[in-house]
Amino acid sequence: MGERPADQGRHETRQKTGQLRWRAAAAGLLALLLLLFPAVAQGAGVAHTPNELEFLRLINEYRQSKGVGALLLSDPLSVAAQKHNKDMGKYNFFEHTTRASDYFAVGSHVGDRAPASGYKGATLLGENLAAGFALLKPAAVLAGWKASPGHDANMLNPGFKVIGISCVGVAGSEYGFYWTTDFGDYVDPSADDPNAAGDSGPFPDVAASDPYVIAIEGLSEEGVITGYPDGTFGPDRPVWRQHFAKMIVLALGLSASEGDVAPFADVESGGPTTLYPDNFIAVAAAQGITQGTGPNSFSPTRDISRAQVVTMVVRALERLRPGTLRASDPALHSTWAEKLASPHAETARLAQANGLLAGLPVETLDPWGPMSRAEVAQVLFNLQGLLGG
Repeated sequence: MGERPADQGRHETRQKTGQLRWRAAAAGLLALLLLLFPAVAQGAGVAHTPNELEFLRLINEYRQSKGVGALLLSDPLSVAAQKHNKDMGKYNFFEHTTRASDYFAVGSHVGDRAPASGYKGATLLGENLAAGFALLKPAAVLAGWKASPGHDANMLNPGFKVIGISCVGVAGSEYGFYWTTDFGDYVDPSADDPNAAGDSGPFPDVAASDPYVIAIEGLSEEGVITGYPDGTFGPDRPVWRQHFAKMIVLALGLSASEGDVAPFADVESGGPTTLYPDNFIAVAAAQGITQGTGPNSFSPTRDISRAQVVTMVVRALERLRPGTLRASDPALHSTWAEKLASPHAETARLAQANGLLAGLPVETLDPWGPMSRAEVAQVLFNLQGLLGG
């Protein structure tokens, strides 16, 4: 399950010019090119996941290797792409023409969806689609599209100046993950390259080139994670179990109060002026996110392992957002699952299948090793992306 079979594709301008077939390694893919009349630009806001930003980096490297200018990321084009992905997953279709929608008129193409989402200044638009359970990795999508003449033409078209990128996981859908990239020639006011940041990240010890900088910055802005009194973040420092209880409660948007009492004897009260650590631990326990480390014990100051983080995150989704996680493909290779016993093996496989481990070098990390603050930030950032946060 999970691979899109080969499909009939179209490559059009305003008049139909022909048809072609192709087969990609991971999924069947389609490409569309449309010419439109000019209109007025309007911005829209969208948050991008690490996978989407990684795809932006990869496609720009590819374009530049071919002597074509880099693309800027457009918010309204990304909104159009995201809505189309959600529609395809919810209404069980995979094509450029909208069959059913919560956002667009039936029969819409990218030339309709883009202006309806606020991108109204283009004379040239293009769109690439991909769908498949195994298509979470941006590099796999890029490779599939490079192998298809229609997709490759869109990606290397020098007339395109901006791109909208969306990768959406739709629980219960036929293909699991849906990718849409929309291309345009008009540089709207939102367009920028978030990968071309300055030399420093949100903390002096987190560089803009750090692989976890987007996750750290995003969660820091939301108050899910904070730095140390000296202003540093300590990306490589381990996370205690009581630290993680607070982080996941905040990442999920759960509320805590002094009325939440931790059921573990080894958890000390933070007093009436703070909810940390006992009240956050109490909420995590009450929601079934954590079960402690033994009878009446939580081990609050013990380093939390990667396997424990993954299990708590998966458990939180299963209990609080049932139906969000898609069952893992039995053929999916999971390095961590092979090193773990039940229940951690199952949760590691689910986590990888649903993109919760995206951005982590799982092949080189020990699942029982202590998880660093940067790695935890990445997993929680992926969690919020899966929930549409």
